[in-house]
Amino acid sequence: MKKTILYTGIISALLLTGCDNDVAKTTANKNTATVAVNKTGNQPSTTNLNELYQQATQALFSQRQLSASVYGLTDAEVGLHYANKMEDYSPANEAKLRQAIRKINKQISQTSPTDAQA
Repeated sequence: MKKTILYTGIISALLLTGCDNDVAKTTANKNTATVAVNKTGNQPSTTNLNELYQQATQALFSQRQLSASVYGLTDAEVGLHYANKMEDYSPANEAKLRQAIRKINKQISQTSPTDAQA
């Protein structure tokens, strides 16, 4: 069991190091959030960081089912039943995942400290 977890971690690390950052953009993952935008349209007016982090967790682990299993996440934390799925490292799927994570990361970075404390 320990060897399986170790081998899974090594294989995952090796596969992630081979990913290209300049992957073609595709449509956003359905798990990404929409954030309320103020009148200027540039900064979010209300954002809950916990919700954004939960959405990032769901976006990542809905594509990384083996990792979700290794970390012992529940179906509710992942956002879907993942026990019968395998990870898909195809270029299209990787682009979809990266775009979803970038979008959530941008929303988190646009959150002001006063919004985070509210």
